[in-house]
Amino acid sequence: MLENPSFEVRCVTRDIFSAKAQALKQLGAVLVKADGFDVTQMTQAFNGSWGAFINTNSEDPVSEAIKEKKKRNKS
Repeated sequence: MLENPSFEVRCVTRDIFSAKAQALKQLGAVLVKADGFDVTQMTQAFNGSWGAFINTNSEDPVSEAIKEKKKRNKS
């Protein structure tokens, strides 16, 4: 996709200064800082997108805390 001038490849990340994010930037990707749990930030990050490939971290401590809170609220 990076080689196709019809597309702008955006990488949404919490840390645009991480080594992995910077490596993607060097390949030509546009870095966008956003927290996956912030609807407003994510909406802005995906605004104007044609499509998305999404990779989530299901073992993220924040994700686990949210899952636990939802379980407690159901009780």
